[in-house]
Amino acid sequence: NDKGKPMTKSFVEFNSMGYSTASTYIDFQNKLYTSKTRNIYKDDSVQTESLYYYADTTEVSQRTVYKYDNKLRNTETTNYDENDQISSVSLTKYDESGRVSEWSSEQKVQGGCSNYTRYTQKYNSNGNIVEYTSFNMDGTVQENIIGKYDNKGLLTECNEYNSKNELKKVIKYLYEFFQ
Repeated sequence: NDKGKPMTKSFVEFNSMGYSTASTYIDFQNKLYTSKTRNIYKDDSVQTESLYYYADTTEVSQRTVYKYDNKLRNTETTNYDENDQISSVSLTKYDESGRVSEWSSEQKVQGGCSNYTRYTQKYNSNGNIVEYTSFNMDGTVQENIIGKYDNKGLLTECNEYNSKNELKKVIKYLYEFFQ
């Protein structure tokens, strides 16, 4: 590479609300558009879709669609491949305080198999995560983590349990404050 010359350059367009509506990245070394993205918004503020293009073409390589609840929190993100077939779906649920209480994602991989991730979170009255549980595809518990906090809201202990609810690991946190 030539010293002092940029290797890549980005061009970004924004809507009236300041949100990115299009971006192009150029790789000067290979002299091509490395990626091009177009973001679509409802009312200029709620992103509903993203389109990703193959280098230096108008052919869509991937598309992402976003759905929201009545409080404008993202509840579903669906990715589509170049054939407009669903490649992954992520779902998010929220508790009454607006915190993420459950998240899941399923991604299709070669051979028709899927990668699946799902977890739930519970919070204490201070908004700290006190329980985190991850699940296998069949809904059984993969791992459970319980967090304990002191009266200042500092994490003092994490207990990890395996799928049989056997204690796997204990992590204790000690804090030292300097003045």
